[in-house]
Amino acid sequence: MRRALARALRGVADASDQPILESAVWTYEFVRPGPREVAGDLQGEALLALADLDHALAAFHAVRLLTDGHTSPMSGQPALTAARVLAATDAVLPLYEYVMRHAADSPEVAAECLRSLSGLPGSLLTSLFEELAGSDDETVLLGLFDLVLPHAERARLRDSLATWLRETRFHDIFRYVVAAVVAGRDPHLLPMLDDDIAGADRSKQDTVDEARRLLPGRY
Repeated sequence: MRRALARALRGVADASDQPILESAVWTYEFVRPGPREVAGDLQGEALLALADLDHALAAFHAVRLLTDGHTSPMSGQPALTAARVLAATDAVLPLYEYVMRHAADSPEVAAECLRSLSGLPGSLLTSLFEELAGSDDETVLLGLFDLVLPHAERARLRDSLATWLRETRFHDIFRYVVAAVVAGRDPHLLPMLDDDIAGADRSKQDTVDEARRLLPGRY
């Protein structure tokens, strides 16, 4: 009920509602067994409503909640909403710090942060890829490739991407990356399809062959 009320305040709240929303952002409630914290969704909704009233104040709370130790492992709240609030105001430094230091805490939050780092300098993009490409979590890997594949300096990662594709055991992610490269007709990354990125893996080779058939003529 309180979560629904906080959501209903979005767009209609005024300054008199700010103390209520800020109180909700500070709310923690624990239930057993565990005990387990259950107010993360309320905090997330209140943070969004607070951001409508005071972006700066909401951003401070968002930084605090981004690495909150009580973030739900199931929903990713309130950290997931905190990441979105920071991204909406281009406050990307805390998001970069999260993926470099806390990516293992919540894959969903890490992926959300990664997708918001499109302005990351190329040299840092390289180090970030080296840091996270070895992750065993597919959600983190999807977020990483959603950052890398459209990035302005993706060409510098061509060899690293080819190596990752050759060595990965995540066939679904392999298909996703190959499909994204083909769909984007990327002149920097398309030549990877001529590399031996499939190795001896027949399933990977079938994916590459199918992708090649989608390309008009020579790319």
